[in-house]
Amino acid sequence: MRSARDLLKFNVKRMRERLGWKQPDLAAEAHLSNQMIQKIEQGKTAPSTETLDKLVRALGTHHAELFYDDTLSKEEPSTIADMTPVELEALITKASKRDGSINLEIERLKKRLSPQIKHSACTF
Repeated sequence: MRSARDLLKFNVKRMRERLGWKQPDLAAEAHLSNQMIQKIEQGKTAPSTETLDKLVRALGTHHAELFYDDTLSKEEPSTIADMTPVELEALITKASKRDGSINLEIERLKKRLSPQIKHSACTF
């Protein structure tokens, strides 16, 4: 079983990358410093509950997802059809927020996820 710090660093990075963000993007969305995001993803800090709340809001997820241990269940989703409802909701929520243009973000998501979309019943 992984430590809470290891789970947090893994899941924050995984969720950030799934959204197509770099660390500065997450820092801006969460109203945190880039250094804080780096420390969290490197497992070099134990963030406060306030920081965890900011991450949850920015990533469009739930606190439990930050500490989810994927080694206890199935593999990482390989297609959009395998994503959890929370992961899909986060993608759509972020698409509607970024740059004030939902259509631009949806097109970005379609391009990024085109191999998965072809194999899914999901449409945008």
